[in-house]
Amino acid sequence: MAVNIAGIAPGSPAAKAGLRPGMTLHRINGEEILDFIDLAWFESLPEWEAEISLKGRAKTVFLRKGEALSGLEPAEDAYPPEKRCANRCLFCFVDQMPPGMRPSLYGKDDDWRYSLLFGNYVTLTNMTEGDFARLIRRQVSPINISVHTTDPGLRARLMGNPRAAKLGEQLRRLAEGGIAFHCQIVLCPGLNDGEQLSRTLDDLYALAPAALSAAVVPVGVTKFRKGLEPMRRPDRAEAADAVGRIQRAAERATAETGHRFAFGSDELYQLAGLPWPRYPDGCHTPQLGNGVGLLHDFLSGAEAALGELPAALKSPREVWMVTGAAMYDTLSSLARQTEARAGGFTARVIKADNRYFGEEITVAGLLTARDMLAALPPGRADLLLLPPTCLRQGEDVFLDDMTLREFAEKAGMPVTAAPGDGYDLVYAMIGETAE
Repeated sequence: MAVNIAGIAPGSPAAKAGLRPGMTLHRINGEEILDFIDLAWFESLPEWEAEISLKGRAKTVFLRKGEALSGLEPAEDAYPPEKRCANRCLFCFVDQMPPGMRPSLYGKDDDWRYSLLFGNYVTLTNMTEGDFARLIRRQVSPINISVHTTDPGLRARLMGNPRAAKLGEQLRRLAEGGIAFHCQIVLCPGLNDGEQLSRTLDDLYALAPAALSAAVVPVGVTKFRKGLEPMRRPDRAEAADAVGRIQRAAERATAETGHRFAFGSDELYQLAGLPWPRYPDGCHTPQLGNGVGLLHDFLSGAEAALGELPAALKSPREVWMVTGAAMYDTLSSLARQTEARAGGFTARVIKADNRYFGEEITVAGLLTARDMLAALPPGRADLLLLPPTCLRQGEDVFLDDMTLREFAEKAGMPVTAAPGDGYDLVYAMIGETAE
């Protein structure tokens, strides 16, 4: 195995050592270079003895970099295709996707290397002995792990894979090898909730400090479950029970270590009919991707903006905002507060039901363009703000492949994606810039 060199930063240690684009890097300090994981590890070392080749001719170069970065830019072959998921999880959201969507939405990745790079959660079921050995040897962490339960038999059933039962020994091996990890639990009522949830949280906490945190999120259920095992969302009592168990685990961890450890997602609190949790010490940050503390951060920013708004707007206007059921009450409250603070401004929040995936899916990020268009009332506003998460990352395209331009033409008014930050959203609503 080897990695090709795509670029070299001018004046960098790699350039001074004679490395050039087009060369192939085979080994550093006698160790084979497989991918970006190995390169990241060797960036921490002050000296390299690099075995390279160019057009079939091999040679060794010495690179003295100290604490600087090497300046080497690897080619795309340093980022191999992701390992695919080997599980058949009862709650898999991809299996509940409607037919006919773009192929990328049906992909199931489960690669520990990209967990380190992008923060996605992995199950460990497709990791080989060599993978575990390399992860520990390279000492790259934290890794994000989909746990769901620490009961071996139940985990194998939930994930449709007998290898899932090995989680306990895998987590202990990582902990003993110095690898830290964050954990995720998808809460499936009647399966891994109740005492099973308490036991899972206790088992994970016993692995601290290697186990850094555990987040509990409610299972997502769409209307496309034909042929799949029955699954439902937690009801209010079940969600409230889960929140209570999480809170007790968090209180214990806080008392013993000063760190909360256990978290429930914002959506879980909503299902329970309980107030959004606030995290004044920022301890929730590693679990933001699981929907933990997003509302805390959003509301903190919005409150800061409301406290500094001008008493009257230069250009009064009417703004509409579309969102899903999960954020409707929160955005409605924010709109009323903004109206009260900024004279001449009016806002209307419109709730769009998710007809495409099913009305149990309430997050704005899974709304399609057609669902939002169907929710619009007659008339027009000076500006229509859409949820930023409903667009494909880096593109103006919705889940159902309608473009933002097409949406604006059908809506008959100016349309833009709203900022995801509460502070910026307040200023986007009134059309003024923060000083």
